[in-house]
Amino acid sequence: MHKRIGSLVFALLLVLPGLAAAAGEVALKKANSYVSYYRGYWHNGRFEVEVANLGYQKQVAAYIKQANGTWADFPLSYVRGSGANKEIWAADFSSYSLPDSVGNTIEFAVKYSVNGTTFWDNNGGANYKLGKGAGSLLGNGVNVYGANYSAEIYAGAGVTTWSGYVTVRNLAYAKDVKLVYSTDNWATSSTAVATFSKDFWSSSYYSIGNPNTMGFEEWRYQLNIGNASQVEYAISYTVNGVTYWDNNNGRNYFSRILR
Repeated sequence: MHKRIGSLVFALLLVLPGLAAAAGEVALKKANSYVSYYRGYWHNGRFEVEVANLGYQKQVAAYIKQANGTWADFPLSYVRGSGANKEIWAADFSSYSLPDSVGNTIEFAVKYSVNGTTFWDNNGGANYKLGKGAGSLLGNGVNVYGANYSAEIYAGAGVTTWSGYVTVRNLAYAKDVKLVYSTDNWATSSTAVATFSKDFWSSSYYSIGNPNTMGFEEWRYQLNIGNASQVEYAISYTVNGVTYWDNNNGRNYFSRILR
């Protein structure tokens, strides 16, 4: 049933005016799903989508299959610009905003409406499947993604390191994940080697495998920021003799450090 629905959606995109299969206009970057505990178990997660900036007025949404078989938009909001005239749009969800009645797996596509045309990324007609509480899912063709970028980093007085994590597609067992970064506008630069832990998602209430059942891993890193007021970085992922980069579409990631 899911494959038939996905194929139907893709067919509609090809023939109906005003609808188009995406060719770089919209792409899922990352979605995640996890379970937390606060006075009961909660299903939480996030969708992050990249769109080409084709006009000022636009709508971006995750298009989600409901428990009754119908489909509905889950609107996303503008987060930031990136290189190559792209934008990141995202939204968090919870048991409240996206009820668990959708079932154990969220089936969805992403859509982008601008200038009278709607562009789709529906995973090549298969739709995306995000397991409930299964962790991270990267979009079709995305092999590495800086998972927790923020334009502003809040570091207390005397804090000289900053930690984060990277999501990668598990393409082979042996892999190398690094960050090249600078705190002085590239007058000097350093390299931080990210590390893997199978217990990344472990807690007293819930745990997710690393890699997860969808084939993605989380890697932690730590940058030595000293007393700097900014940091700029790019992420490399080497596997099977090939290096993939997440450098914010050529712009690099740039964060102000607030103290």
